[in-house]
Amino acid sequence: MENIRQQIDHIDQKIIKLLAERMDLVKQIAELKKQNQLPVQDEKREKELRDNLKILAARHGLDPEFINHLYSHVFIESRRIQE
Repeated sequence: MENIRQQIDHIDQKIIKLLAERMDLVKQIAELKKQNQLPVQDEKREKELRDNLKILAARHGLDPEFINHLYSHVFIESRRIQE
């Protein structure tokens, strides 16, 4: 069991690193939006992402609603960073 838990810990570290990389890119997007006087929230882009993520989740055997819920929090944090 310890080996499996170590593998989970390793995966969690990767997830955190990837989320940090994503938020760094969000900061770049925020700067571009400011320069071009665009709103923080892009509902069309968000819907496209949600739809694509649900499909991807299903392909990998994950509950699409779980991923939708998870990414709701990611989007909230992304908007917070952009504001």
